[in-house]
Amino acid sequence: GEAALACQLRLLTSDPDCSPKLLLRMLLYEDCHLPRILLENSYFCQESGSEMSTENCKAGDNFIVALFNLFLCLNNVPKALTQALQPYLERGHVWQHLYSLADTTQAVPVVITCVREIVFKSTNSLLLHLVTMVLSQPVMGESRGAPLKRHTPESILAKIPNDWNYNLLDRRGIDSNTSIPAPIRFLFQDAEKHLSQHSRQLRPMGLLLWSFLSSLIQSLEAPNTLEQLSGLDLDGGSKECLSLIGECVLAAMSIQQKGVPKLTVHKVLQALEEKRPNWINTQMQKARKLCAESVFEQGAERRSAADAELTEQKIGLILQEVCHKAGGSSYLRQIYHIIQGNEDILMSKLSGRTNVSMEPLVDFNVGPETPSCFNPLLQFDHIGKKKLDQSTVVDWTWDWPRLLPAYQGMSRVTFRSLVANRWDMQEGVELEDAESAMIEELQKAILVCCCHKDPQDPPGTDETPAKQPQGESQASDKVLPNNSP
Repeated sequence: GEAALACQLRLLTSDPDCSPKLLLRMLLYEDCHLPRILLENSYFCQESGSEMSTENCKAGDNFIVALFNLFLCLNNVPKALTQALQPYLERGHVWQHLYSLADTTQAVPVVITCVREIVFKSTNSLLLHLVTMVLSQPVMGESRGAPLKRHTPESILAKIPNDWNYNLLDRRGIDSNTSIPAPIRFLFQDAEKHLSQHSRQLRPMGLLLWSFLSSLIQSLEAPNTLEQLSGLDLDGGSKECLSLIGECVLAAMSIQQKGVPKLTVHKVLQALEEKRPNWINTQMQKARKLCAESVFEQGAERRSAADAELTEQKIGLILQEVCHKAGGSSYLRQIYHIIQGNEDILMSKLSGRTNVSMEPLVDFNVGPETPSCFNPLLQFDHIGKKKLDQSTVVDWTWDWPRLLPAYQGMSRVTFRSLVANRWDMQEGVELEDAESAMIEELQKAILVCCCHKDPQDPPGTDETPAKQPQGESQASDKVLPNNSP
């Protein structure tokens, strides 16, 4: 539980260097409990009236980006991203922004910008294929677009039938289909539970497909964006055709359009419905089911990495996946420095001290600690960062009657060695008269008599215990029954 996490936190911050394996284990522990504590006690989850400096707000956004990019790499644990950012998503009402993800005109939280970038990247991949499809279709015996170089081998081109009117396009800038990572799919799946007011629109296709198609429509209506993505010059006919595709998708999503739909759009949808009845709705439902099942199947197959105890091998595999991504190691170090800089707040929460008044908020504007030179005037009464109150140790009232009996069963050899190493038993020590008299008596009683034993004494004499008070001899006999009193 929290006690185990507190011990791991002490171990993590006591190491001069960051331990990536231990840090990753702590971030995933108990459904990402540690990142959630940081966010719950930050300005992200406070009332809107709380004022924060510009530097700290910027540092907080950087921390969100670091968490997002780190957990985005963990396809083995798809739910970790949503769990880690849960306080931030709920208190900041971020879910609503996922519904209007395609709207780039409004200011949005930084995590929405990160999600939008991923969705748009996948959308752009599909847009390039649509541009290729439109430009390859002949119109009145001519192909749209400028003549492009053919990189396909002639042996393959010779086998293409002439009646296909195949026109190979330059593949410059066209990437393969980019799938949306599993953590993002899980995030959209969980977000639907918080958007019940849009359930009618989302029921046929789901939130992820809704956002994806909305982004696709917006890009199809922006010819300049299409030309920048494809690197091709589009003529008026190509732009109009791509715009019609966007309107058809918009009508298929059952979104109410401004004005009356174009006759061409109506004819296309009507012809499709006649040839394949209810085909559009079926494809929407299949796509939604595919998005949901792929996330939960992947999570079920690899559930042991998140729910069961994370072994060193599993942590190593996850860490390898993180470090192979661009910036993965730097995100780990950034998160480590923030944990290190807010150790006191984390320990306070993990120890259950929740009623402390005027608790400070998490400070995100921290960096790696620079080692300082040793200053004895500052360090003489400190152990690490903690202040040592030496007077407490000196003025402590020791209960000698309870402490001394524990040593009464000690053998003469051990007792004599301890006495001989006392500071006041050493040669040349300056003592007062009373102290000198006491030391002389002690030397005669303990050291002299033991060093000048009779040679005929039995060999076990040295191991007899020190002389004890008469009232406690019986207890000593129970410990060493073979020794004489």
